Amino acid sequence: MERHHYRHLPVTADGESDGTVMGIVSIRDLFAVVRAHLEDEIRDREAFIFGSNYSASAPP
Repeated sequence: MERHHYRHLPVTADGESDGTVMGIVSIRDLFAVVRAHLEDEIRDREAFIFGSNYSASAPP
């Protein structure tokens, strides 16, 4: 999508030969999925590094 500057792609039903469009995927949709995945990964790493009950106000 980035290489060809496509912002939207049609989604067709698998096996359909008539090209019926079932929906549209935008680059914003894809970025939202990647962002959510990265946020989950950061949360998991912070829990691993600092422990699941880590808090900035917790005593050392």
